Amino acid sequence: MNKHLKFGLPLAAAIFLVGCGGSSSSDNNGPDTGGLPTTNQKFFDTAQWIIAPTAGTETCFDFDSNGEVDCAVGIWDMKLSLGAGARDSAKFYTNSGPLATGKGGALGNTFNFSWEQLQSMQDTSTAPDGNPLLGPMFLTDSMDNAFASDNAFGGEAFAYVNQKILSKYSVFLISLDNAAAYDANSADIYAVQFVDYYGGANGSTSGHPKVRYAKLSDLTTVKEVSINASTNWAYFDLTTDQTVSKSGNWQLGFNRYNIITNSGDSGSGSVGSFLAQKASGFYDDQGQLLEDKLTDSSLIAQAKTLLTDRSKWTTPTAATDWQKDTLTSALNPEYKGTVMTGFDYGFYLYTGMNESHPAGKHKFVANPQNGVLLRSGEGNSYARVHLTDITDGQYTFDFEVAPVTTP
Repeated sequence: MNKHLKFGLPLAAAIFLVGCGGSSSSDNNGPDTGGLPTTNQKFFDTAQWIIAPTAGTETCFDFDSNGEVDCAVGIWDMKLSLGAGARDSAKFYTNSGPLATGKGGALGNTFNFSWEQLQSMQDTSTAPDGNPLLGPMFLTDSMDNAFASDNAFGGEAFAYVNQKILSKYSVFLISLDNAAAYDANSADIYAVQFVDYYGGANGSTSGHPKVRYAKLSDLTTVKEVSINASTNWAYFDLTTDQTVSKSGNWQLGFNRYNIITNSGDSGSGSVGSFLAQKASGFYDDQGQLLEDKLTDSSLIAQAKTLLTDRSKWTTPTAATDWQKDTLTSALNPEYKGTVMTGFDYGFYLYTGMNESHPAGKHKFVANPQNGVLLRSGEGNSYARVHLTDITDGQYTFDFEVAPVTTP
């Protein structure tokens, strides 16, 4: 859910996060932050991935075995996905985040380290800038939807405060049909609010989001359900108040602090999401969260009334305002440049109208001086990688690998 973190978490901030208690354990009071232990593995293996992707397909590579693997069943480290549209460019992903099962990630400040700087690393104990290389420095893939924001712990739904995940009591609108315009009296649109992250038998186990919801056509009937998403994905059907299988009819999916909707990259459904209102009293005049207010019982009671009070809601003005899930990755940074000078997409460049570029105008070319440090899907090996060539739609990636075993 870290909508903006994908563009580069400062390494100092990651170190601070470790000091705040972030870990990858299943501790009831702490979230999974990818806090795998630091290592000192040597870069002594190489791998090469040469691929000519076809439209509408995705292909995965395992740098430990130096070969392509089945994305659905194999343990992969890097994915290339090419959309079906004529103008779609290649997208890249790590084996991490809400739609993957691995422990992968990309080192923060992605593409800010040159390939030369990455090669200066003697082992995996220290980052190119001299900081100790710690697990939370690796950015995991995330989902962009109405719940996403600028933190890694539930975005607009939750905040990480003093080693606890606390609700922000925002109100979201969930439509069963993202192609339909907003209707204030619709039975197919629900107002949804997350009011807790802990539950289970003792009421204090993490990964049990508690959801309050009501149909817009009947806001007087509010339901509340605690969902066990502590170990596996849980898919919830607002229309039947039941947890169902992924192949069933569902609108909201949960896995610890990840929240997805049955739409876009997350599912084949037509669900739409929209942030209708942030809870008043929890933010200052500049819109910054006042973390100490999240435990104020009077403010919490007031915030819960927002679920059924639409007087200050922001609502979609058109069907296109409904958000559909989009998977994001640090390997796909925001582009830099202009159409006249060309665009830098990280692994590759688009020359645009730049007539002075050796490749000519409107060409995709490799950007080999840029590189990324990847953590494997298993979470126990690493590789620095850069794209060294694009020729006739064929991509060549070169890896320098720090495997689990030593030479």
